[in-house]
Amino acid sequence: MIVEEILKKDDDRLMKSWTGVTIDEFKKSVKDIEKTIEEEKQRQYEEGLKNGTRKRKPNGGRKGKLKTVSEQLFLVLVYLKNYPIFDVLASIFNMNRSNACRNIHKLIPLLEIALENAAVMPLRKIRNMGELFETFHEISDFFIDGTERPVQRSKNNDEQKEDYSGKKKKHTKKNTIIAKENKEILCLGITVGGSIHDYKLFKEESPPNKGLPEPTPAILSTLNDPRIWVDLGYFGMENDYPELTEILK
Repeated sequence: MIVEEILKKDDDRLMKSWTGVTIDEFKKSVKDIEKTIEEEKQRQYEEGLKNGTRKRKPNGGRKGKLKTVSEQLFLVLVYLKNYPIFDVLASIFNMNRSNACRNIHKLIPLLEIALENAAVMPLRKIRNMGELFETFHEISDFFIDGTERPVQRSKNNDEQKEDYSGKKKKHTKKNTIIAKENKEILCLGITVGGSIHDYKLFKEESPPNKGLPEPTPAILSTLNDPRIWVDLGYFGMENDYPELTEILK
């Protein structure tokens, strides 16, 4: 199996090429998801006994193609990073396409549970700057900017106007990004047409005059005074967000 060769060689670059994670991250994830898989098997077993639909104990019966948790996790990470069609995925892992499909639909929910239990599952929505600071309370510097990427011009006139960026002189889509100093992205905003100004988009996503919520006692000991770094496109931010005590440009 491919994953065994990668682990044997201790090849971080190859592991990241296949899965997007390092070997150390992969090994930690194996432990997390292994616990989740065993708990889920036990839950299904107890539920089956209660309903009278099951007698066989967990881990009984015929073994599948993916005999270890490492192989199962490797399969799902390869799928999530590369999104191959199931025919290709099945060829890589020497199984038929229906088995590849079943494994993916079975393992992704278990991976999500494992990530939630490890408190590393990303939040779907951060409603204001207060929630951002509380979520990333150990970080002092936040870099905010709008990022644009070109798109094909729409045939619809209204969509053309919505997407046209006066700054880039082309049709684009735009998102607000909040990042750390090392360029790690902490928060990705909604996708809009390039005609919307960076600061207007930011205010729509994090309305001013909401104030910052009082930090919870558990956070108080580690909460830093946040510094906000923006460009001149965010002119007026210090007036709209007086609770942000240090805004740097």
